[in-house]
Amino acid sequence: MLDAMLGYEYFHRLPPKTTGREVFSGAWLRQWMHAFPQVGGCDLVATVTELTAISIARGYTLIPNDIRDAITHVVVSGGGARNPVLMDRLQVCLCPYVFLCQCGGLCVCVCVC
Repeated sequence: MLDAMLGYEYFHRLPPKTTGREVFSGAWLRQWMHAFPQVGGCDLVATVTELTAISIARGYTLIPNDIRDAITHVVVSGGGARNPVLMDRLQVCLCPYVFLCQCGGLCVCVCVC
């Protein structure tokens, strides 16, 4: 399921790009659930969490080298910043960047990998 989801065309678009619920909606997820009925519950949540981490990390590879080489910090905000599994996976996938977790406007952790 994860490999199929990573093949979704959005993940191959060049930056700049943005998205939200208009693309990654409940209907989008239900299509995947229908295509992979054996994946459910905790496995489904884990798959979507890993999809999020991998797709963000892969997005960095699409940034031109001269710009990407200048990146020293990654700041995460919003609800995902409160997901410890996602934050752990982002730290692994985005290493060697200094990683800042931003929750509610306050920096709550700084991790150097």
